[in-house]
Amino acid sequence: SFDTEKVIISGCGRSSTANIDPAAMAARKVRSDAKFHKNEILNLMSEFYTQCELYEMTGCVHTAKLFVSGEQFYIGEDIAQHNTIDKAVGKAILAGAQLQNSFLMVSGRLSSEMVAKAVMHGIPVLVSRTAPTSLGVVIARKFNLTLCGFARGENINVYSGVERIYE
Repeated sequence: SFDTEKVIISGCGRSSTANIDPAAMAARKVRSDAKFHKNEILNLMSEFYTQCELYEMTGCVHTAKLFVSGEQFYIGEDIAQHNTIDKAVGKAILAGAQLQNSFLMVSGRLSSEMVAKAVMHGIPVLVSRTAPTSLGVVIARKFNLTLCGFARGENINVYSGVERIYE
């Protein structure tokens, strides 16, 4: 049964975590009919660092951008990649934004911890310019998250949830 499974993460530090509760994740399986055009995602990725004040000043922080509708988005920036999602999602929740039709872009690799954070918040699509870890892909597939990596130029790799991305 899923309740007895251990959650192993591929992020920094130890290889397991108490921050990801398997029962809570099962209850938060992503349920969204949202669809996004491949070119929309790629265009937004090409503008990823615009409007990121801390990145523009330093050039050395991670960034997350949570797009909730049209031009509405929330930015999280931090030296630690996993904090960026918390900051962006926190801003969105405080503003009363609905996340079921959103998508999230991050600057770094798609580790299992990053994927689990998207799942826990019901965000249907997670995108990065870089690669996912194999465990990140497993979690995305298990919890119905659309996971996209290597979103650069005219290319995007879709590792799970391809039905949410159209051309």
